[in-house]
Amino acid sequence: MKGLAGVALVMVTAAFLSGCSSDYVMATKDGRMIMTEGKPSIDK
Repeated sequence: MKGLAGVALVMVTAAFLSGCSSDYVMATKDGRMIMTEGKPSIDK
């Protein structure tokens, strides 16, 4: 039973982490598309 709980915990953790990470696609003014990993930050 302990092994089953461990496997379930690993699967829930993997699902949570994959749901939090996402790719963003930015379109530039000249029409290029740029894909980023995670939320891009704005230069100030």
